[in-house]
Amino acid sequence: MYPIIKPDIGLSEILAIFKFNNNAVREFEQKFANKIGAKYAISFPYGRSGLFSILKALKINNKEILMPAYTCIVVPNAVVLSNNKPVFIDINKKNFNMELTKIKENISKNTKVIIPTHMYGYPMDIIAIRKIVGNNILIIEDACLGLLSEINNKKIGTLGDLAFFSFNISKQITTFDGGIVVTNNKEYFEKIKKYRNKKFKKAPFKKKLKILALLLASPLIYNNALYGLIQKFRNKSSFFKRKTKFENWNLNKINLPSDNFTFLTNLQAKVGLEQLKKIEEILKKRKKIENYYNKFISKQYTNKSKIHKKINHSHYNLLVKNRSRVIHLFRKQRINIGTTFNYYIPNTKKYFNSNSKFPNSKKISKKIINIPFYTNLNKKDLSKISKIINKTLKNENN
Repeated sequence: MYPIIKPDIGLSEILAIFKFNNNAVREFEQKFANKIGAKYAISFPYGRSGLFSILKALKINNKEILMPAYTCIVVPNAVVLSNNKPVFIDINKKNFNMELTKIKENISKNTKVIIPTHMYGYPMDIIAIRKIVGNNILIIEDACLGLLSEINNKKIGTLGDLAFFSFNISKQITTFDGGIVVTNNKEYFEKIKKYRNKKFKKAPFKKKLKILALLLASPLIYNNALYGLIQKFRNKSSFFKRKTKFENWNLNKINLPSDNFTFLTNLQAKVGLEQLKKIEEILKKRKKIENYYNKFISKQYTNKSKIHKKINHSHYNLLVKNRSRVIHLFRKQRINIGTTFNYYIPNTKKYFNSNSKFPNSKKISKKIINIPFYTNLNKKDLSKISKIINKTLKNENN
């Protein structure tokens, strides 16, 4: 069975375990900042930990924070838990980003921050946002899905006041969870670093052991020949399912991970350093796969806005009429597909507002699926997947 995602982990990351480098975390921060063209970087256990720390360190309290209605649930969670209020804005159907024309009408006297999400790696025009919101509203880019994507000849994450990234296994590079905040503002950097160093503690041994196990097991877990058997076993074992589920993605609760206030581990940083060495190679391979899909999958399903070489997508999306049935049909044909965000935030139980109207977010959240998209898919794999997609969706939509 083809997985949806697969981290690009090889021998170099495994050998990094044995490298002596007590300064790996700081080195990873510096090299990541250099890679995207930022002056400063501070690491965290998750991207959402970084966002939460920005808001607390800069003493943003009881303010309204603008964000897209279609985004990852952990973003508004971090905002609420920092004692602030999310204000949702509908998205553009072409690229799934926040609709620029809707921003101004949602600004109030209590608006302090806007969080533009570069959804699936498609960059938002931060310069245009700055013109709309002015200089008194902080721009915090959610750059988790668009590592090294560019707009206006600048990499995302460097156009706003601050940005946060995450490195779980679904991202372009991974440190098996982990996140980072970047900024060009020295005052912001020093305040956030001071907050982190005061509030966070060393990760427990149990977490370090879990990361080590995931690193060593990932080549086996995501092996195409074994992946289907592993998934079958997982679905039949309540214990295994419970131990491998994503933490704190419950749509009915507002919380942060239990290890939210721990430092990035030295092992994660060493893996991150190896990932940074080959990031251009990873993105180049992913771009070739994206171009293949663009060429051979019918455009009526992709709904892609104009793609250019400076965009690095985190996922490859399709839009379908009956998502649950399509997912079932694909899995019968040994292709595991699914969703990254199968909800729009204002309609979840914990944020529900019957007066909310976000038609584009609602539509996209019901129709979008992700197909296999990772570096070691070869032409034979891509041809097989593309043919099955076109045939299945054609029959489904007739």
